Amino acid sequence: MLAIGTCAAGAMAWSDATAWIPGPSMTTVEASVTVLPPIPSFDATRTQPIGVAVSGDRLYVVDARRAVVEVMSRDGSRIATIGAGFLKAPAYVAVGPVDGRIYVSDRGRNAVLVYSATGELLRVFDPAGTDPTSTVPPWRPLAVGFAPDGTFYVTDSSARQQVVEFSPTGRRVGALGAEIPVGRTGQPLSFANGVTATRDGVLVADSNNGRILMLDRSGALVREIPTQGLPRGVAALADGRFVVSDAALGTVSAYSADGALTGEAGLTGVSAGLFTEPSGVAVSDDGRIFVADTGSGRVDVLRMSAASPLPTSAPGRPWVWNLVTVLLLSATVSAALLASRHSSGSVHGEAN
Repeated sequence: MLAIGTCAAGAMAWSDATAWIPGPSMTTVEASVTVLPPIPSFDATRTQPIGVAVSGDRLYVVDARRAVVEVMSRDGSRIATIGAGFLKAPAYVAVGPVDGRIYVSDRGRNAVLVYSATGELLRVFDPAGTDPTSTVPPWRPLAVGFAPDGTFYVTDSSARQQVVEFSPTGRRVGALGAEIPVGRTGQPLSFANGVTATRDGVLVADSNNGRILMLDRSGALVREIPTQGLPRGVAALADGRFVVSDAALGTVSAYSADGALTGEAGLTGVSAGLFTEPSGVAVSDDGRIFVADTGSGRVDVLRMSAASPLPTSAPGRPWVWNLVTVLLLSATVSAALLASRHSSGSVHGEAN
């Protein structure tokens, strides 16, 4: 059983939490996860977890309020702090599957910072080939993610609104998404807060457009998956299934490899298993799902029964949820569009 702990006094807490909502063909036992109580002393006013990544027995959590990346063991013990005094506005984090380095998007520096596994700054990662006379920032990196072969993806939330692809050696390959149809904002991409890749494709959480984009490795659109809210984090399992966090609805949803919804966890709330504003998600090799709940200052851990598959479907939401969703999205999209006019906006303003 996964122990629970804190990374420091009054700092981020985590717990095994919540349960998958079973579909009509599943039973509660088949869809069960372990539920543990949260740490009672966590202080949500001091921490703001946004990005999360897991590699082996280590968990990496971006604390935007303190502008650091906390490195913890998976039992919650604090190991180290990365970027203190240098990071300005960190958002998301990923671990290179080939080089083991830590990649952190920093919107304050308009760069992706690369750290060694021991926390040494190795590189300020900027795209090459940009126009030095342009008044538009070279890029505004937001989400970061890898394919298993080390190919690196960064979502650019500048006026370009694109997904930039880099080779495993760091060479800029190009931008994906040129032929993506416009979404509800009138743009093909709008502040994509999540990106990851499998052997065969790329997954993008197109946040303000309220959809998940499934692309092939060349960037061609394979499938568009509409969501009811504001998708943020996306993480893939080795078998191609993937999970998506939704900051507006307070849920984490599971999908099959072909994009069919298979289950859902969480409802809006402040106790363990009730997400306030889930942002980054990460999946470990043993199937645990780590959720950075920005609003509650927690990292929750979902653990499904090892012997059971994910639920095959999720029940529809009552009409009141649809009304709440519309109200939330109206406010969120308006705020994001306003923030996009101010290049100095906060992480939340432009990440929404």
